[in-house]
Amino acid sequence: MDATQRELHAARQSHAAHFLRGDLRPGEPCPVCAQEVIALPEGGPVPAALDAAEKAATAAARAAKEQAARAAALLGAASSAFATLQAAEEAEKQGVSVEVVDPRTLQPLDEETLVASVRKTNRAVVAHEAVTRMGFGAEIAAVLQYQAFDWLDAPVERVGAKFAPLPFAPVMEEYVVPHANDVLEAIQRTVQRDG
Repeated sequence: MDATQRELHAARQSHAAHFLRGDLRPGEPCPVCAQEVIALPEGGPVPAALDAAEKAATAAARAAKEQAARAAALLGAASSAFATLQAAEEAEKQGVSVEVVDPRTLQPLDEETLVASVRKTNRAVVAHEAVTRMGFGAEIAAVLQYQAFDWLDAPVERVGAKFAPLPFAPVMEEYVVPHANDVLEAIQRTVQRDG
């Protein structure tokens, strides 16, 4: 994939719709990865248009700060964005303030926003539904380790699926994919480490 191509991962219906409307042009391949679960949390019809600020951020391939805070940066991509928000709410109840960032695009990756979040919080948890090893979460962790090393007070925590093929049976799938509890445990591990 060259620098002019984009790979988009939508966590919300509105983002997926905008990506599909604005980023698919003749002669310019653009993979848009939208999991079927993104239809569940919002429900209802897909919005006709995004508001102006969100449209500009999406068009510029900017990450979205879903929730601002001070204790840890929580980076959740695609459908894991919902698990990260749930984990952040639970962490807040436990007195841990977490900033949630949804990268939205993997190519180009909005490294500036991700690194700024880590510089602010000094800790990072990267969550996604893919297998933890060799997934795009590993790439995000590598970017943070390289560009924000001096600001990190703890190793970057990674949350992902267990290293196994995705099962067909719903009960087994629930076992393999990460959930809000897995993300919450990673948050607790990173904030408990001394800087």
